[in-house]
Amino acid sequence: MTGKPKHWLIGVAQRAEVPGVDVLDVEPGMPVADAWSQLGRACELEDDVIAGYVATHFRLSLANVDDSEPGALKLVPEKVARELRVFPLRQDDRSLVVATCDPTDFNAEEMLGFASGRKPVFEIAAPGQLQEAIDSAYRPNSDVENLATYGWWRLERHRRRRGS
Repeated sequence: MTGKPKHWLIGVAQRAEVPGVDVLDVEPGMPVADAWSQLGRACELEDDVIAGYVATHFRLSLANVDDSEPGALKLVPEKVARELRVFPLRQDDRSLVVATCDPTDFNAEEMLGFASGRKPVFEIAAPGQLQEAIDSAYRPNSDVENLATYGWWRLERHRRRRGS
């Protein structure tokens, strides 16, 4: 595996001296979630352990996706959060803290800055954890949100189908 380009996540695991990582052949262009999963399976690592290695390597904090502020969520549209696989955590006048599984994604950093008008600050979370947080936070959970999203006639049709 020497000389052959490798995925940045494999480099992080090698620097952390994870046993068995040297036999992994993960292409540099593999999506981070897939590389994360492959590393976890092959080296028998839990997602939070990998997140710890990534956070330590990049000198970033671990994200707590259960402790996000509603104001931060409003700064990142759902489509952007899903596309970039990021989850907004908190914000102030100048910065927006987001959870990511890929701190090397400079495109995400640029897009978040543009979308929010603030400087993005990354914290690390596992891909699955991010997906769950995104699905939970952006899920329409009230009739008002459903009405705004689907229109009153679709909401009524949905209610009739549900029997409510």
